[in-house]
Amino acid sequence: MTFCANAVTSPRLAQARRESHIELRRLLYGVLAEAREDGDLAAGLVDSAIVDDWVTLVDGASVQALLEGPSEGLKARQEAQAERFLEGLRAT
Repeated sequence: MTFCANAVTSPRLAQARRESHIELRRLLYGVLAEAREDGDLAAGLVDSAIVDDWVTLVDGASVQALLEGPSEGLKARQEAQAERFLEGLRAT
C-alpha cells in the first residue's frame, strides 16, 4: 500500500510502476499468443480484455492480502478466484 501511495506522488516510483506493468502486459500477451497457437484458448476472447482483467485481479488480490493479512482462508479464496478466471479462458 505504501508503495502504491508513494508511486502516485513520486515520479521515479511512478515510472518504475509503469515500466513494470508494461513488461507484465508484454509477457501476458506472449502467453496468450502461445496458448491461442496451441489451441488452448477459447475462441472469441479479446487479448486486451484478458490482460486488463488479469492485471486487475492480481492487483486487487495483492491489496486485499495487504489489508487482511496472510491466512489460509484468503489464500484459498484467491486461488479459487484465479482458477475460475483461467477456466473461462480454456478452449473446450
